[in-house]
Amino acid sequence: MQMVVNYEDIFRIRDILLENQGGLCIREVSELLEMNRDSVAKNLKILQLKGDVDVKKAGTSSIYSKTSRVPESVVSVFFKDPYIMINRWMRICRANEEWNKFFGNQGGYPEGKKISEVSFLDDVALNTSCRDALGGKMSSKYIHKMINGREYYLLISFFPLVFDDGMPGVCILLSDESSRKEKAVESSFAEKRMDDILENIPDYVCRFMPDGTVTYANEAYCRMIGKEKNEILGHKYLPVSSDGDLLYMVDSFGDQNLIKPFEFRSISPEGRSAWHLWKISGLFDEKENLVAYQGLGCDITWYKIREDEFLQYYENLKSLASRRTDDLDQLNKKYAGAVLEGLGVKERLTLAVEASGLGFWDWNINEDTITLSKRAAEILGFHGENVEVNSDLVFDMINEGDRARMSSVLNDCLEGRTDFWSGSFKVMKRNADILWIYGFGKISSVDENKKAINISGFFGDITEEKMNSDEIKLQRDLIHELSGADDPEYVISSFLYRILDFTHADGGMFYLADEKTNDLFLKAQRGFSSEYVSKYRHLKSDTGRWEMVFKKGFSSEVFTFGGLLLSSDEMKEGIKSVAVIPVSFCNEPFGFMVLFSKVFDEFPGAVCRSAENLASCAANSIKRVLAEKTLVDANKKMAAVLDLFPGAIFIISDGMEIIDVNDSALEKLRCEYGMVTGKKCYQLFWKRNERCPECCLDSVFDKGEDVSVKKAFCMNGQHFDIEMTAKPILSETGEVQAVCYIPDLKNLPDY
Repeated sequence: MQMVVNYEDIFRIRDILLENQGGLCIREVSELLEMNRDSVAKNLKILQLKGDVDVKKAGTSSIYSKTSRVPESVVSVFFKDPYIMINRWMRICRANEEWNKFFGNQGGYPEGKKISEVSFLDDVALNTSCRDALGGKMSSKYIHKMINGREYYLLISFFPLVFDDGMPGVCILLSDESSRKEKAVESSFAEKRMDDILENIPDYVCRFMPDGTVTYANEAYCRMIGKEKNEILGHKYLPVSSDGDLLYMVDSFGDQNLIKPFEFRSISPEGRSAWHLWKISGLFDEKENLVAYQGLGCDITWYKIREDEFLQYYENLKSLASRRTDDLDQLNKKYAGAVLEGLGVKERLTLAVEASGLGFWDWNINEDTITLSKRAAEILGFHGENVEVNSDLVFDMINEGDRARMSSVLNDCLEGRTDFWSGSFKVMKRNADILWIYGFGKISSVDENKKAINISGFFGDITEEKMNSDEIKLQRDLIHELSGADDPEYVISSFLYRILDFTHADGGMFYLADEKTNDLFLKAQRGFSSEYVSKYRHLKSDTGRWEMVFKKGFSSEVFTFGGLLLSSDEMKEGIKSVAVIPVSFCNEPFGFMVLFSKVFDEFPGAVCRSAENLASCAANSIKRVLAEKTLVDANKKMAAVLDLFPGAIFIISDGMEIIDVNDSALEKLRCEYGMVTGKKCYQLFWKRNERCPECCLDSVFDKGEDVSVKKAFCMNGQHFDIEMTAKPILSETGEVQAVCYIPDLKNLPDY
């Protein structure tokens, strides 16, 4: 016949035992609950087998008390880690398969063996914990052991156990924490490295609340403000300009999610003026409320001065070019007729024009030859006076992109649609140099049918003016493009591609130097085969010719080489010369840009100077994004480490609201993140509707003290004792919060 279980009676007996911690006999329970003694005895037996009741002999009476033991059947089914079971005589009853696998040859512990005879458990403290667990007290300890020649960090948990026959016992459970220990050490190192980077970078790093109160500032920021860190934190010390402080500029954007990098002219306490470039981002809580701003700034005063100088120089160049073009047009119109009158006049005119740096040319269309004056020949790389060359040779020197435009203009002249043309175009000299030319021409003679026979004109070298103008524009574009970027790979690749397009190099590589070994590691490249890239991805500082690169490069010298210094791999790629451009920050190189040419036997000095100027312009942005990436990676590692803690971590506000919780706590509570955060701690844990009058967190919030307590914990009608440590922290908004750590979640009941 099936036994009928009255759960209401069982719950009443359990509750009466909770109220009488010293224990009760069957008679006392029967009298208190007015229940039949046989029913009481039967229900107490059920509770004993379930692990909720312990029984002790007191003379001829059996005393029953409330306890919390894990049933033998639960351990066998649900515990997957290595464990052994100990009976009340402190002898081994059972070891699971995982225990034997873990200890290998040492794991064959026969049944009946005393734990004091087990070398692994011969520690006095462990024996004490085992005896405490036999008496109903659960505990855990971390130990560091060498097992089978390997180092382990183990968490040993001692669970009070009840066997199927109702007898008490102990379950010893092992958890391998070695990998978590190693990750914690690694994360601690990463966090320290992150702090070192923030404190030592020359850029300004700060964090401030929406009202302007500074909550974090690195050393560079403190030097810029002119005060010690303890004077700045907790006060409203932000850079100030004539229009307002940094917070005023941030508020002017309106949308805190879309604050773009901006330039800011600050005024120091001593009255000095400086230009900054700031990137500000808003920090929000889970409810999308703005709680703080985080800022990264750098001093761009030098660049602003250079920019103003460049702009002035550019305006002067434009004015000079405009005046020179007007003078040339007037000169051409004034003397065009004289050129046609005879050779003598043309020679005098040519001498006059060449004195201004222009070269004269004459194209005989019928014979398809072009006659160049001495200056014109020098500009194009020929030698001699009145040099005659085939027109195809000259037109092939014109850049392919400009050649079609030139052909169209000349066809208009030949077909009579116009008799005068002017324009600028790019050519490649016979020695492979690239230069820009400004030229103009006019039909100088026609036949009886008014068909052109000769076209004559002048041209001059405007390479320097063109390069300076383009370089200034590219520098401004680089500053604005890279200042808003936050991906190191994108910044480095964009910078390299811009340089290659500007200098017309056939390929390039960008290397970053390792701070410890000074080896170079490839970060971006263009123009090379995969075989070449894989071979030169990592360059050692003491290998071959690269030893010279490091010796010269780390002294911030730009240098080029070719010929015998080229490797067979580079010759196979068709390379003729190499230029190495150091990329420096605060006069200290941290990377190198290597340019390759398949045209130049030696890189032109103008190209190297432009590349060096552009590298100096972009170095600050590259260094900034590298530091930001290091910071982001360290923050991610730190967040991962917190989730690896075996204990529960709660962050609680002074209003007793749970702000944050780690994964270990969520796993034990079997709740989603959103089901825990936002609740009051006394509602979740202690089932109260108001704040606990004896709350231990008052000392944390009011006095800023650390607190360690053993707290009575009630859940689902059961009472437990847990150990908790709480420490004060300062939130992003400057409010005091409590970080509560419960080291052993296994003390908590199932939620």
